[in-house]
Amino acid sequence: MALAGDSRNRSIVNTLALNSNWNYLTFAIPTVLFLWHKCSQVVSESIIVIPPHGVQLETRFGFQTFTINVTRRFIPLSTLRDVVINEGLYGWNVRYYLVAIVQDRSGATSLAVVFENILPRFPVLLEIYKGVHDVLSNVCIN
Repeated sequence: MALAGDSRNRSIVNTLALNSNWNYLTFAIPTVLFLWHKCSQVVSESIIVIPPHGVQLETRFGFQTFTINVTRRFIPLSTLRDVVINEGLYGWNVRYYLVAIVQDRSGATSLAVVFENILPRFPVLLEIYKGVHDVLSNVCIN
C-alpha cells in the first residue's frame, strides 16, 4: 500500500540528489580547469651546452616547487651553425630573443628559439649569449 506522501518524498529526495550532483560538478569543473591552467604554466626554460656533443633546450611545466612535465630538444653540434640574438617586432615593441640556427642534412635551415615562453630582456640574453659562445668557441678550437 503506497502512501501519497511517499511519492512526494521520493521526488524531493531525487531533486536533492540531482542538485547535489550539480553542486559537485560546479565545484569540480572549475577546480580541474584551474589545476590544468597551473600545471601547463612554464616554470623555467634553459639552454645547456654539452661541449663535445651539442646544445639542449629545456622547458619545465608545472608549479614552482613541483615539475609536472619537461620537454627537451637536443641540437647536435654538427647541425648547429650559430647561436645569435635576434630582434622581432611585437606591436610597437622590439623584442629580443636568443636563437639557435640549425641546418639539417638536406641543407634546410631552421631557427630554434631558446627562451620562447619567458622572453628575457636584452641584458640577460647578452650574458647567456656570451656564456654559450665562450663554451662553444672552446669546443670548436680544440
